Amino acid sequence: MVFFVLLPALVVWDHARILVFLYGMAALGVLMLLAWILARSTHCPLCHVPVMASKGCSKNAKARTILGSYRLRVALHILFRGWFRCPYCAEPILLETRERVRSTRSR
Repeated sequence: MVFFVLLPALVVWDHARILVFLYGMAALGVLMLLAWILARSTHCPLCHVPVMASKGCSKNAKARTILGSYRLRVALHILFRGWFRCPYCAEPILLETRERVRSTRSR
């Protein structure tokens, strides 16, 4: 795919297309790095395994996939249902935000 985008720009030597391609590749690299950092920081609260990063750990027998991906199933469940089932410990995890309680003690 990259070849078909870059080849016409190189044949004609269109500087604008080459720059757009290079900026697009740089933006893609930054987004991939950001996705990798965020994926490593999402943990199952029960087994503490990062559910969006591939760790090579054994999956539970109850773990299911969508289009061959455990992470895609977790992401879609989080987006559309508000909960997910951890592919490692197979426990359902409800996503809810906790309100922070401020201390009323005076110092």
